[in-house]
Amino acid sequence: MDLSEHIALNRPLAERICERLSEEINKLGFPAAEIKYSPNYDEASFELIKDPYTGEHNLTCYWYDEFKKQRIGRLQFNSDGTFYAEYDVIKTHPGNQAGLLKASPPGV
Repeated sequence: MDLSEHIALNRPLAERICERLSEEINKLGFPAAEIKYSPNYDEASFELIKDPYTGEHNLTCYWYDEFKKQRIGRLQFNSDGTFYAEYDVIKTHPGNQAGLLKASPPGV
């Protein structure tokens, strides 16, 4: 299976995971206008990574800041049907408009 097939196959679950991550971010209580990024499956960068144990490929999705320098999230679909998700919340630091504050919501 090639990359585009993995992306399409995992889309329904990935979109639900992104929704759930967004719900968890909202629970942090930050005003929505202050949150710089939110998880969106279509905005991820996708890679197939070979699982050293099974030899199968895992679809891994990464989210980056606007400069593509700092990874702010990851969603990985493992070949055994499990997945792992993490996403950092990036917002302007309240005491320093030039700085950023990073917080991570609890796991899904």
